[in-house]
Amino acid sequence: MSDKSGEVKHATPEMSRAGRTVLPGRRNLSQVVASEIERRIKEGTYPVGHFAPTERELMAAFGVGRSTAREAMRVLVAAGLVDVRPGRGPLVLRTTAQHEQRRDPLDLSSMLADQSLADLYEFRLLLEVETASSAALRRTAEDLEVLQRLAGQFRLAVQSGLPTSELDQQFHLVVARASHNSVYGAALSAVSDKLHEARTMTETIGWARETGAIGHTDLVARIQAKDAQGARRVMANHILSGLAALEEAHGIEVAWPGRPDNRQRRARHRGAS
Repeated sequence: MSDKSGEVKHATPEMSRAGRTVLPGRRNLSQVVASEIERRIKEGTYPVGHFAPTERELMAAFGVGRSTAREAMRVLVAAGLVDVRPGRGPLVLRTTAQHEQRRDPLDLSSMLADQSLADLYEFRLLLEVETASSAALRRTAEDLEVLQRLAGQFRLAVQSGLPTSELDQQFHLVVARASHNSVYGAALSAVSDKLHEARTMTETIGWARETGAIGHTDLVARIQAKDAQGARRVMANHILSGLAALEEAHGIEVAWPGRPDNRQRRARHRGAS
């Protein structure tokens, strides 16, 4: 619908008799769908830590095609509102009120794409240790609730013998977002695929899974207590334990100048497993 000037009017979506959301006339339907889901996230229809509608559900609810539903989901992901992974629905990560404009991390991803594991884990220690500290100081009650839920789900997956790499990745991304520093989140997202590969490589190491669960629980406790120094220490130990598991899985030594020595850590884990 347009006025005499030719400008497109943006009406509010309405419900049809069949219960389907009727979209106003507009050139970009995907933006309309994304805006409506964003509104519902803000109002609490889809709370943080729960799932938003899938592409198929968007198609049914709004009467749009697959390409429109897919593009709407991309808009929500780019805004940092939801996280989509294969095999599950889109997880709501934050509300509109928390949303911050973030720079596209693609350039950082390209810069780091071919770096070695040593560079990657040195980067993690520099970034995530400070991210955890900031999260302890700045986290909201909503942030804490999501972290507690993810830590519990990770522990349950370990006890049930289920894969944990996806949950591990979600947990670390939410810690970054709890820092309320958009650069931290963008930087970690830039290397998330590479880190996911590393986590998958250690899925079969029992002590690594158990230690990961303990690390998540301890970190949440430090963040809940707003203990920045404690959060920094727990995150550093957590990252080094993950690196030790990766080294054990592949029989390699990952070193860089100034790396904290965790040979005793690896020996202790081997003795306990």
